[in-house]
This record gives sequence, C-alpha cells and structure tokens, in this order.
Amino acid sequence: MHILILDTDFVFITYIRQYGTVTKMSDGGYLMGPKRSELVAPFHFCLNIGDYTGISAASFEDFVKSIKQVKATSLSFHIQRGDFQKWVLEMFKDEKLAKKLENVKDQKLRGQALRNRLHRIVSERLKESTK
Repeated sequence: MHILILDTDFVFITYIRQYGTVTKMSDGGYLMGPKRSELVAPFHFCLNIGDYTGISAASFEDFVKSIKQVKATSLSFHIQRGDFQKWVLEMFKDEKLAKKLENVKDQKLRGQALRNRLHRIVSERLKESTK
C-alpha cells in the first residue's frame, strides 16, 4: 500500500531508512512504499508442526533478530526440515545462503552452537547484500 503525502519535508529520510522507498511526485508530494524485503511471505518459527512460537521474519534483518530470540528447539526443527533453506530460496532467490544453511544441517548442531552458527552465517550474508 502506498500513501500520498503532500507536505513532507519533516520525516521522509527517517521513513526511507526504516520503512521503504519514497518517490517525489510532480505535484511536490511524495509517494511512499514498502521496502522490497517487506514484500516477501514471512517465515513463521514453530517448535513443531502447528506449534507457532509467535515470532516471524519478513526480511534478512528480521531473520537475524529472530535467530537470537526464538528457542533453539525451533531452530533445530526448521534446519532439519530444510525450512530455512526453502524460504531463503523462494523469497530471496539466495542460493549461496541456502547452501550455507544446508551445510549447517549436515553438521547436526544443537542448542547454542546451532544458534551461534546460524546467526553468524545470516549476519555475514546480510552484510554482503548491503554493500
């Protein structure tokens, strides 16, 4: 959804950084839209099938934060099923990250070791994508 704002010198730079894009209109107003990363289907973290944790991620940034917040059992559940890998491929078309996540699955990490590895991999990929 886009919002047309006619008098905008006040906060559009903050809006761009936090929420999305701004296009200057011929009438002097601005058309604001969501970030591209917010247009993906969110990933919903579960502990098991049908047992939603209440935590979701709709961008790389959200994914990094969620890895630190969600229970490690949820991370194990999703990594073993290949859910992270599928989501990254479908939503971001990021084969490199999907492959790295698949390698984590093969390492059979659990608990804090799994959380730390996932956080490092996704954080590094986020930094690469924002350069």
